[in-house]
Amino acid sequence: MWMEEDKKEIEELEEVSAPEVQEEYQPILDDLEPTPFHDIFEPQAITSNDDPIPLPETIEEPEPIEEILEKEPAIEEKPVEPEIETLEEEPTPVKEKPKKKGNPYIPIIVVLIIIIICLIGYILLFKNPLDSNKKEENTTPKVISDTPVAVDEESVKEYLMNIESYMSAIANFFPTEVKDIPSKEVVNITIRRMNNWKVEGTEFSKESIDNELFKVFGKDYIYTPESIDCGFGDGILFRYDAEKKIYIREGSHGHGADKESLRLKLSFQEASQTSDTLTIKTKILYGGWCADTCGTPMNYTKEAKKDAEVIYKNEDSCYNTSSCEDIDIVFPKVQEELPITTFIFTKQSDGNLGLTKITVE
Repeated sequence: MWMEEDKKEIEELEEVSAPEVQEEYQPILDDLEPTPFHDIFEPQAITSNDDPIPLPETIEEPEPIEEILEKEPAIEEKPVEPEIETLEEEPTPVKEKPKKKGNPYIPIIVVLIIIIICLIGYILLFKNPLDSNKKEENTTPKVISDTPVAVDEESVKEYLMNIESYMSAIANFFPTEVKDIPSKEVVNITIRRMNNWKVEGTEFSKESIDNELFKVFGKDYIYTPESIDCGFGDGILFRYDAEKKIYIREGSHGHGADKESLRLKLSFQEASQTSDTLTIKTKILYGGWCADTCGTPMNYTKEAKKDAEVIYKNEDSCYNTSSCEDIDIVFPKVQEELPITTFIFTKQSDGNLGLTKITVE
C-alpha cells in the first residue's frame, strides 16, 4: 500500500544518477548469493557509469487514501472523556477580628444594677426605709383558716389600746353593733385623739379624721360629717365646713371642753382569729365617769352606765386619801363577777380589720 511518504521517497530516488547508486551499493550486491528470484529479474549490463538504472515502464498510481479508508472497516473511536482535574479548594484564610477594647464603665454598671436589685428585694421583703416612721395599721398575724386559731395578748395589744381609747364614746351603748352607735360620739373622740384639738381655730381635714378613725372601725365604717357640741351645753365645739371638708375648733369654752372620761380596768382574757375575723374577749371593771379632776373611784360597776349596779364601794371616809382602793387593787377581788365583753373585728374591703360588734355575756 502506497503512502504519501513512499511516493515522495521514490521521487527523490529518481533524481539520483545510476552510477552513483551502483558505485555505492555494488560491494553489497557482490556479497549476496543468487536467489531464486534471479530468473524473475534478469540483470542488465551496465555500459557506463553514466547510464541510469532502468526503471519499470509504468508506475502504478497509489490508490487515493479516501478509497482505502472506505474499503477498510471503520474503527470506532471511543470518545475520550476529558479528564477532569479536581482541584482541592484551598481553605479560605479566616481573618481574625480585631479585638474590641473593653468598655471600662461596664463593671461599674453591673455593680450598680446588683445594688438596685438588692435594695428592691429588701424593700419588698421587709419595709420601706424611706417610710420607717409609718405606723403599721395591722400587726395581727395573718391567718388563712375558717377554724379559729388562738392569738396571744401581745399580738392584739394595739387593738386593745384602741378599744380603751374609744370606751368613753362607745361603752354606754354595750352590747351593740358599731353601726348603731351615734357617729357624732365616734368622730368627737377621734378628733380628741389628734394634736392641738384644744387650740381654738385649729382645723382638722375630713381625710385626716377618716385615716385615724378607720384604724379602729375599718374602711367600711360610714358616718355623716356634721358639727359637734361640747357636751356641756356651751354650744358647738367642732364646726364642720362642708365646702372645705374640714372641722374647725370653735369658741372659748370655760370648762376647757374636756369630755367626761370613763375610768376603767380592761383585762385581756383570750383571742382567736380566722381568715375574716378577729375576736378579743375581755373583762372590764368600770370606776365611773370623771368630768374634772379624777381621783380614786369611790364606786365600781359591771357596766359603764351611770346608774349601773355597784359591785364594790370604797368607804366615804377615804375620799381623796390614800386609803381608798384603786381600781387595780379592786379588780382581782371582783373579776369573777365580771361579764365577758367581746370585741369582734371583721375584714374590710381594703383587707384590714375593723371593729363591727360588741357583745356582753
